[in-house]
Amino acid sequence: MTQIRNSKPGAISPGPAGFTLVEVLVAMGVVAIGMSAAIKAVSGYVTNTTWMRDRTYAHWVAMN
Repeated sequence: MTQIRNSKPGAISPGPAGFTLVEVLVAMGVVAIGMSAAIKAVSGYVTNTTWMRDRTYAHWVAMN
């Protein structure tokens, strides 16, 4: 059976308790790469939608 040690309320645990600057910079780099990919995808979608709208209008005009 394992014993559980009771610590005092409000006691500060030893050791690091946060992120280092390198970890934060790496995380920001990953987010930046992900955001740039998302922006590129949305930009392509908007461009394609505009092209399809113009093609549809041209088709309607040709049918008339």
